[in-house]
Amino acid sequence: MKVVPRKASTVAVVRENPDGGDFQVLLLRRNGESSFLPHNYVFPGGALEEQDDMPCFREFCRGMNSGQADVILDDEIDVSNRLSIWVAGIRETFEETGLLYAYEHDGTPLVFSGNGKKELYCQYRKRMFAGEITFREMLAHENLTLAVDRLCYLSRWVTPDFSPIRYDARFFLAEAPSGQDVIHDGQEITEHTWITPADALRRNSEGSLPMVLPTVHTLQELSKFQNISDAISSLGSGAHPEEFFTG
Repeated sequence: MKVVPRKASTVAVVRENPDGGDFQVLLLRRNGESSFLPHNYVFPGGALEEQDDMPCFREFCRGMNSGQADVILDDEIDVSNRLSIWVAGIRETFEETGLLYAYEHDGTPLVFSGNGKKELYCQYRKRMFAGEITFREMLAHENLTLAVDRLCYLSRWVTPDFSPIRYDARFFLAEAPSGQDVIHDGQEITEHTWITPADALRRNSEGSLPMVLPTVHTLQELSKFQNISDAISSLGSGAHPEEFFTG
């Protein structure tokens, strides 16, 4: 019997190279004991959770409404609110890396510098892992809205039929939030690296950076651009995203 793929979201996070040169992409190394893609380097992401699809999450999304999400995801997808795909990508990125795509109550982007905010949100992550608080409760307590407009839809990948663990994953592209640093969770993710798409592809071909086809393909697309703005405007238009299948 074929396994029904779980809906998932993945975010290719990019940033300007602090040393100059081509922009960099964030890659995370999965725990070697993981049942899915152990030791592989991936983009932040994971499965859609029930909380992501709660109707109340609409009020936490800024910069895009449900109608716009419907147009971008113009294929069939069994969720009550298609914005939940963006919500899952932001939540998973926060859980795995500590990066949070969000706006303050006044509409300014969330930064972690000053006033102990970095430590505050580190504590929130720990409490989320411990099941003491939900992602939605954290947003409500801090009066935040999610920057769903920062995530540009790229593509869709579905794990092959023969795999015992399957995902129907939507890939997004987003520039890293300013004023925030990556702190990988140390559980699902054991390492992280910022690397140019070209260097990542080279190391993959040499065998030192294991990655699966969707990651490799996305990096190949990103390597065609010299700057982030061109990559986002070209790949993340959301007008007619192609669908790719791994099997």
